[in-house]
Amino acid sequence: MGKPASALEPPAPAGYRWWPLPAGSPLAPWLLGISVQRAGAAAAEFVLPAHGLLTVTRVSAGRLWRQAADGRWLAQPAWTLQGPQRRATRWRMAPGTRLVAALWHGALGLACGHSADGPLAERLRWGAAAEPAAVAAALAARLGPWLQADPAVHALRGQAAALLAALRDAADVADAADRAGLTPRSMQRRCAALLGLPPTLLLRLARLHRSAGAWLAGDAAVAAAAAAGYFDQPHMLRDWRLLAATTPGRVVRGCAGCDGAAVAAEAMAAHGADWPLRVGAARLAAAYFALADDPA
Repeated sequence: MGKPASALEPPAPAGYRWWPLPAGSPLAPWLLGISVQRAGAAAAEFVLPAHGLLTVTRVSAGRLWRQAADGRWLAQPAWTLQGPQRRATRWRMAPGTRLVAALWHGALGLACGHSADGPLAERLRWGAAAEPAAVAAALAARLGPWLQADPAVHALRGQAAALLAALRDAADVADAADRAGLTPRSMQRRCAALLGLPPTLLLRLARLHRSAGAWLAGDAAVAAAAAAGYFDQPHMLRDWRLLAATTPGRVVRGCAGCDGAAVAAEAMAAHGADWPLRVGAARLAAAYFALADDPA
């Protein structure tokens, strides 16, 4: 059975590597990238921000737990598929654990079903490959022709892109629906069907990422909140805690000695190019909402 998560030593941050998809990949724009997580001699922990992704994870060594809403730590199987998440989730790795995760655009789920243990989960697996380049190659061989040639996938991409374009800079659901030429109720239904999340949460994610960009550019809290479209600073901080499980102040303080736009560069150097993705900041949103900029 192994040692229960509650008996693990206090966790350290997990070692993390982000592998972006190469230009011209047949998996674009659906696969946003691949991450590798490692725990050293001690238990490690990481937070996955709220997102609109399908995250397929393979644990190649060790054990992994996910914290449930009631605080319990739930053991995870070797393969997991997590759909779009409405709030940040905390994960814990036993000492020596290694996992690889492929991050897919959530709209892809509609192409072959949302089931976590059905056709989609099987289709998005990559076998025994353990390094990001090998994982991407295996996925490209298996899925590339389907993603590039299937008319249904292209149609789905166009529909999702139209919704994301309307949502990205909208003030509220009514504004997004008007931009998309829909009623608010139709906007609700289409977002749930195509993107797996309600438009209210997608709008909050977009605001969160805009505020992250403002903070990393050196704006004060009040200015960052206003620039992102928040009613006030407390509303912004609430979303950071709920959706990213951190605060913008904690992020900036982690980049001691930097100010202004240099914060972003310093954070990248200290934590890797994946760093904004890990705290739910601009990189994830840019990749997710970019579907709107890349017509089928």
